[in-house]
Amino acid sequence: MNEPVTQELKPALPGVPNAAAESNIRYRGLRVAVLSDALQYRNGVDAYYRDLVNHLGAHVESISLLTPNAADGDLASDLFHFPLPGDATQNVFLPIPSRLNARIRQLNPNVLVSATNGPFGMYGVYLSHRHRLKLIAGFHTHIEELCQMYWGAMLGRITRAYMESQNRILFRRASSVVVNSHRMLEPARLLSRTPVSLMSTPLDSLFLEHRVSQPGEQLRRIFYGGRLAPEKNITAILEAARQLPQLQFTLAGDGPLRQQIENAAARLPNLHYLGLLERSNMVTQIDAHDLVVLPSHLEAFGTIALEAMVRQRLVLVSSECGILSWQNLARGLCSFRQDESLAAALTRLAALDPRLRQHKAGLARTEALATHHEAVRDWLNLLATPADV
Repeated sequence: MNEPVTQELKPALPGVPNAAAESNIRYRGLRVAVLSDALQYRNGVDAYYRDLVNHLGAHVESISLLTPNAADGDLASDLFHFPLPGDATQNVFLPIPSRLNARIRQLNPNVLVSATNGPFGMYGVYLSHRHRLKLIAGFHTHIEELCQMYWGAMLGRITRAYMESQNRILFRRASSVVVNSHRMLEPARLLSRTPVSLMSTPLDSLFLEHRVSQPGEQLRRIFYGGRLAPEKNITAILEAARQLPQLQFTLAGDGPLRQQIENAAARLPNLHYLGLLERSNMVTQIDAHDLVVLPSHLEAFGTIALEAMVRQRLVLVSSECGILSWQNLARGLCSFRQDESLAAALTRLAALDPRLRQHKAGLARTEALATHHEAVRDWLNLLATPADV
C-alpha cells in the first residue's frame, strides 16, 4: 500500500528564523498526524493542510497526512462512500478503523489535527480521547451559507444542524480551533467556548521555488482555477468572456458546473477549459496568464488568490473572499467595486498604467511570502503549546 506522507527533517525555507536551532529546542519532539476528508487537488482545505505538512516537516520530528487519497495510504473503504452533498463529482469516504488505528500506533503522534468534520476528521475525536492526545480542529468552511445555497430552506436547515453538531463535538474535544480568515472567527466562537486561533495560509513549495517571471505589460489573459460550483460565481466568468472577446479566458478545475463550462467553451472561441490540473500545472498556468480572478459569492479564504500573488500576478477578487480580511494581503489585491460586473472590472484594470499593475503584482508577491512564513511560524507555536487532554 502507499504510505502516508511522512516528512523528514530538511533545510528550512528562507524567512523562517533560525529553523535548525529552534526546531532542535522547541519542536524536535513533536509527532503530528493530520486527519482530513478533503480529496487531493479538489479544494482549498486539501491544499492548506498538504502544504502545511510539507513545510512543518523541516521542523518537527515527524508529520503525516492521513486522508482517503491513495497517495496518503490505503486507509479508506472502497465499499462505503457517498457523493458529497451538492457536488456529485466528489465522494465522502469512510476510514477503515483497523488500518487507521494501525497507522496511529506506528506513527505514535503526540498531537492530532482534525482538518475537517467528515468521517476522517471526526475519527480524530475518538483517537484523541483513546490515546489522550492533544487535538486541534480546523474550521475552513462557512456551513450556514453553503447549506442555504445548495439545499434550500428545509433541507438546508437539517444539513446545517447536522454539520454544526459535528463541529460542536469536534470543537469540544479540541484544545484549539483554527481558522484562516477573520470572517470565520465569529462562526467558530458561536459553536463552542474552545479558543479560536487565526492562522495564516502556507503555500506549496512549487509556488515558492520556481523562478518568477515578470507580468506582461498588457492585460490579455485571464485565469480561474478551482471548484466549478455555484458559490464560485462561474457564470460571471462566462458572461465576461462573452462581453470581452478581445480577452482570453482559461478555467481549470472540476465540480457540478463542469458541463456548463464545457458547453460554453465549445461556443466561445476565447474561453478555454483545461479540466482538473495537478499543482505543478497550476503554477504553469498562473505564470502564463496576466490576471487570476476569483468572483465568488462565498469564499472562506481563496487559496488560488494567494498562490497567484506569490507568482507575482495581478489578482481580482470579490468582496466575499475571506483573503481580503487580511489587511496586508488586501494591499496586493484588486477587488470589485460596488455593483461592478467582472467585465467592467477587467475593463477598468486593463485601462490602468501598466506600471501601476506591475507595482501591485510586486507588492502581492512580497505580502504572500510574508504570510507563508508567518503560517509556518504560528503553526509550530500552536503545535508546541501544552494542552490539557
